Amino acid sequence: MREEKNRIRQILRDRKAALTPAERLEKSWRICRHVVERIPEGETVLAYTSKELEVNTAPLIDALLEKKNPVVVPIIVKEDISLRLSYIRNRSVLVPSTFGVPEPIGSEIPAHAGDIKTILLPMLGFDRTGARIGYGAGY
Repeated sequence: MREEKNRIRQILRDRKAALTPAERLEKSWRICRHVVERIPEGETVLAYTSKELEVNTAPLIDALLEKKNPVVVPIIVKEDISLRLSYIRNRSVLVPSTFGVPEPIGSEIPAHAGDIKTILLPMLGFDRTGARIGYGAGY
């Protein structure tokens, strides 16, 4: 089963890598517009901060902040495979950190999981049932 999951993950990585930067940007904009239209104003959102080859969440985060939605981002704690949560007021506080993921290191504003109403997760893809296929790290 593990080998099959890894094979599927590699196929999905290859598909993402095959997109041109222009295609990736256009698809990211479409996804971000679609998502931001569905999130009520003022609702607290946990959003991942994208790295290369992922859906670019920068315009989504900016749009949510502009709509006055509180935005929370995860901070990876590699030592115990967990996440800390931090509010951000703008993306300027984000710096590349663990796995190259932008995080508000040194500018943390602790957030509580119970305040979050919507969670946007990175993924490689999804299966026929709509279940997320992640990267396999377990965060």
